[in-house]
Amino acid sequence: LVRDAEGQKMSKSKGNVIDPLEVMDRYGTDALRFTLAAMASPGRDIKLAEERIEGYRNFANKLWNAARFSLMNLPEKLDINNAPDVPNRSVSDRWILERLHRTVDSVNLSLRNYRFDDAAAALYQFTWHEFCDWYLELIKIDLQQETETQKAGTFATLASTFETILRLLHPFMPFITEELWIHFPHEGSSLTVAPFPQAKTGKLDDDSGQTINQVIGVVTALRTLRGEMNIPHSEELGAIINVSGEIVREQLTPNIPYIRKLGRISDIKIGVALDRPKAAARILTPFAEIYV
Repeated sequence: LVRDAEGQKMSKSKGNVIDPLEVMDRYGTDALRFTLAAMASPGRDIKLAEERIEGYRNFANKLWNAARFSLMNLPEKLDINNAPDVPNRSVSDRWILERLHRTVDSVNLSLRNYRFDDAAAALYQFTWHEFCDWYLELIKIDLQQETETQKAGTFATLASTFETILRLLHPFMPFITEELWIHFPHEGSSLTVAPFPQAKTGKLDDDSGQTINQVIGVVTALRTLRGEMNIPHSEELGAIINVSGEIVREQLTPNIPYIRKLGRISDIKIGVALDRPKAAARILTPFAEIYV
């Protein structure tokens, strides 16, 4: 049963009815569909509030902006088949493909079990937080320093990942996904009859996942410390990262450009058993102490 935000049954006499036609005019049909799917937990009534629908309207806007960024950066004539093999692509490309495959597997499992809420949650988490918030930021750095061959791998990864996102989202948000899909390399005349993504079998690239997760952990910690101490984003800082072992140091060192750019760091040193300098703030991650 769909109830109002307070859990009351909707009725005209109470004046708490949400008219779906009015909501669709205001926020879009895709936003309403995704809201109902995301909140449709088995055995529970849906407490529908316009704030939730507005939130998923923002998700649709995020998807639209990600498409604009992708199309602005992709070459006009993109040959996905001419890209280097996945093992030869950048660590950020391998990471997003590993996360994509896990998301495809999770969504398919949830749909088989009629858990539309879990499928919607997995898609929201991957699309907004991993693809938009992190991958798109990482490849901005990659594209500034990659060779033409490496760029071909990044372009292919970006195009294929976003096209797969659109196919995964299509049952939930059919209108925006169909509109965006026609602008990306694809096979077939309509997303409606395109095959639904299936998880690939075989070993996933767990090493790239661990490396990028460490980079994300460091950058997040730096941003947290900056916020706690009211340090302006424009001010570049110096940082010492005291890691838990040589393996972590070897994983983080090649990815210093990511940390420097995303964490707004001018000076950075990574090592094992480094001393904390005087007058330095400290923040912890599961694998490192960071001194700023």
